[in-house]
Amino acid sequence: MQQIRTLSLSIDGNPIYYRAGTSDKEAIGDVLFKEEYGVVDRDLRSPGLIVDCGAYAGYSSLYFLHKYPGAHVIAIEPDDANFELCRLNLEAYNGRVTLVHAAVWPEAVGLVLHPGELADGREWATMVKPPAKNETPDVKGVTLGELLRDSGFEKIDLVKMNIECSEVAVFSRNYAAWLPHVRNMVVQLHDKTAEDVFFQAMSERAFLMTRFPTIFVFAAIAPKAAPKQIAPTRLEAVNELSNGGFEELRVAPAQIVPGGWIAGSTDIALDWHAVVCDPAFHVSLAVRTGRQRSGENALLIRMNPDEVIEPKSSPYAAIENKHTLRVHEGEQWRLRAFVAAHKTQETAVEVVTGAYLFVRLLYDDGSTDDLPTPPLLESTDGYVERGGVVVIPPSPPGRKLKHATLWLYVWIVNPEPAETPAASFGLWEVFFDDISFART
Repeated sequence: MQQIRTLSLSIDGNPIYYRAGTSDKEAIGDVLFKEEYGVVDRDLRSPGLIVDCGAYAGYSSLYFLHKYPGAHVIAIEPDDANFELCRLNLEAYNGRVTLVHAAVWPEAVGLVLHPGELADGREWATMVKPPAKNETPDVKGVTLGELLRDSGFEKIDLVKMNIECSEVAVFSRNYAAWLPHVRNMVVQLHDKTAEDVFFQAMSERAFLMTRFPTIFVFAAIAPKAAPKQIAPTRLEAVNELSNGGFEELRVAPAQIVPGGWIAGSTDIALDWHAVVCDPAFHVSLAVRTGRQRSGENALLIRMNPDEVIEPKSSPYAAIENKHTLRVHEGEQWRLRAFVAAHKTQETAVEVVTGAYLFVRLLYDDGSTDDLPTPPLLESTDGYVERGGVVVIPPSPPGRKLKHATLWLYVWIVNPEPAETPAASFGLWEVFFDDISFART
């Protein structure tokens, strides 16, 4: 029996228990000190029900119970020793937490524990599998559908899932009973098979995806709306840059290896990159959102409410398409994108927010010239078409035009005489989709 100790720090005045010489302290560091599940905070507003799949020793449930005092947490853990420590860590929250000694599975069947077969083989790496011939089940499988039914809630505001490769089974079958009722997810997908199965299950759902080294965050999950197709035009037939190379986009999964992980791709998209990104903004890719004008991907730029905005400053994010465009003096080029802009609250101060596309001309001496289009300054109910025609001007004396690139630009202005938390301005986010740049 491993010795159980208490951490020198506490949550809500309650002790935090761990086992000496185990993976507990590392889990505490990741979940409670680094707050790795805080990545969903910006999209989670006053949750009612949180389901912690693979609760381990209860540290993620502790984080959610402390962070969201109005939430009820269902904590599911199959390993006997882990479950007992989980129960000990959560006993102060009796009435706000439901403990389930089981493994999340697509059917209510008996399963067999397989400790030590994944990653570093320590306490946080226990797998479950269906029993082989002559094996006796030692833990029950429980479905998310029955957990939701028995909870008394109509929806699950957040599913946190780290179930050591069982996600392959969970998203392979019988998910229609519960997936339509889930609003947000933080999930660890352990390999490419898990990623393939997951995205197939989610193919009819709309969501915003943000990728971190070992976890995916899926926010605002909803039924997928049919995309609005754009009628083909002669302009598109000669288009030299269309949709930013979003087609066939694939974000490589992180690989879990003994003692750590190998990060997957951190590209925003195949042909886009953030050139300047103020801390008040972060840039990610919204994959298969169902909100886009057409296609399956859209660029998302949004404020980070954890940052502050300096007095009388204009933080911004600028994104460049990597394609170089050959342009010549006197040519007319049409920029077009479908843009959706959202702001979650009005503010007392005169905050100005905006977004626009522009063409940057690069000369042989390294200097540049920007050709903007009219900005979008207001929030929109859906996608609106924005852009305009720019004329390539004569090169300044002594300089030769080399090429051009297409840029997206998003900003917010803080007119206050003191720094202001970004959260005070509300969430400002802008989607760009079906971006094109063509010679007229």
